[in-house]
Amino acid sequence: MGKDMKDSNAKEIKVNVEIFGNTYTLKGKGSSESVERIASHVDGKMRDISGKTSVATSEKIAILTALNIAEEYFSLKDEHSALLEELDSGLDDINSRIENSLK
Repeated sequence: MGKDMKDSNAKEIKVNVEIFGNTYTLKGKGSSESVERIASHVDGKMRDISGKTSVATSEKIAILTALNIAEEYFSLKDEHSALLEELDSGLDDINSRIENSLK
């Protein structure tokens, strides 16, 4: 989850959320807004997938949603890695130019 969900000093919270017509009580550390935002994202994805497929069971919709979110995650992770490499390359270039100008 987000950075605030990993803070070991954060106060433990309980949040009631609704996902695809079911209410869940989630416990965690961080802000209730963060938990609600994540639950809303999952709910929205499940509803979107449900509207686009003939899959009937909530379990199958949940699996398709998990796969969809995992695909988004890995795509963003790959994009993040590529951007970090580009940044490192640019910083190396700037450092080389500074070092050359100081000679």
